[in-house]
Amino acid sequence: MEALCGTHSEAKSTSAASAAATAYLAPTTDDPRFALLSAELAKVSAAQAAQTAVLASLGSALATQDALLQELRQELRSSREEICASREELRELRDELLVPLRVSVREERNRGERAYNFISALIVTAQNGFGRDVVPFLALCRETWGEEVLWDAVKDIPSPEKKRTRLMYAAKTGDCGRLRWLLARGARTELEDFAGWTALDWASGEGHLEVVRELLARGAEMDTVTELGATPLYLASEKGHFEVARELLVRGATVDLEAKDGTVPLFIASKHGHFKVVRELLARGAAVDTATWREGWTPLLTASDGGHLEVARELLARGASVDTANNDGETPLYVASEKGHVKVVRELLARGAAVGAASTDGHTPLYAAVSHGRLDVVRELLARGAAVDTAVNFGETLLFTASASGHLEVVQELLAQGAAVSAAMNDGWTPLFIACLNGHPEVVRELLARGADVNSAIGDGRTPLYVACTSNNIDMVRELIARGAAVNAANNDGFTPL
Repeated sequence: MEALCGTHSEAKSTSAASAAATAYLAPTTDDPRFALLSAELAKVSAAQAAQTAVLASLGSALATQDALLQELRQELRSSREEICASREELRELRDELLVPLRVSVREERNRGERAYNFISALIVTAQNGFGRDVVPFLALCRETWGEEVLWDAVKDIPSPEKKRTRLMYAAKTGDCGRLRWLLARGARTELEDFAGWTALDWASGEGHLEVVRELLARGAEMDTVTELGATPLYLASEKGHFEVARELLVRGATVDLEAKDGTVPLFIASKHGHFKVVRELLARGAAVDTATWREGWTPLLTASDGGHLEVARELLARGASVDTANNDGETPLYVASEKGHVKVVRELLARGAAVGAASTDGHTPLYAAVSHGRLDVVRELLARGAAVDTAVNFGETLLFTASASGHLEVVQELLAQGAAVSAAMNDGWTPLFIACLNGHPEVVRELLARGADVNSAIGDGRTPLYVACTSNNIDMVRELIARGAAVNAANNDGFTPL
């Protein structure tokens, strides 16, 4: 009992000691430590509340993103389904409209006509500015059959503006490989572009011999004509493509088929001086004197006009008439003299050309040479007996013509050959007067030195000095006065040079 009491007493004393210690350690409201502790607890609580709010916001954002992802997944599923459906529709369209072409290209062309028409419509649509709309279909064509089949389908479709087919372009550029490929697939050689040119026309005009041979071997017609009436032979002759012209002639091309202006291959080759072509055409029977129906020009006339000596010689050697004139009465000698082709002039004269043959307006070869200042030709014609004082309309002499144009050397040559220095026209105009009027002081000086009458007046009384004054040419006025011109000579109205 005592032991129990002792134990109880010890326990009570121990509890009392703990309570006393707790009471000592626990702060009171007045204790500063209590205030610090409360402040710290408040900060912790505020931080926890902020973290809770942030976590709530993040949760809301995540929920929104999940919803958007779900919507995107749904849209992607829908788009994928639509794409698949579109692909399926395209495959069905391809199977329905294009697959027959694979058979029709090589085996059953007629059965594939619808497919050809479809592809043709696509190409034309693309050429007319709607390329984006047809690209998927053309891509399917190319993917299904390859590039060659696509070319095969469109080989005869012309370009929208110039109406040229692939065969024409191959012929024009000399692409013989592409041309053979197109011909092997039935490309049509007879088709024409906007100007009436066929593939053979283009190959002949551009001088592509290998292409010409290939087209002829495939049956291309040789005598087709363009809108202007030109044949393949004409086009080759015009450009001087000798080998092409010979190939066409060997194959039987018509040698003298006229264009719409009446010109023939021999004429156009002569005009441009293509000697070898001219010789080949003559050897194949071309008529040497065929004249154009509009103006009457012959091959020799146009060769002489162009100064093509070798061509002129060949034509003359083959029997061309040396004096055949055009519709204006101009002979080969006349046109050669006018252009100053002295070598051609000599050849024509050596072949017997009439030196004084006049045109319909009365002009001779010498007049043509004088009026254009062709001194070498003037000398050649005068040496061959051309009359130096021949007068044309209204009494115009050669010296008058040369003086009017200011051709000093020609004036000197004519005077040296005995031309009358003061020969007047019907109205009294002299070489000196016209030289003063047109302002050629050197010619005036030469005429005065050769004895021209300084005071000769025309019908209205004007003298050379009078017209020189009106032109304000002081040097010419001084020259005339120095030669004795009457300074007070009046015209019919009483006006003097002053």
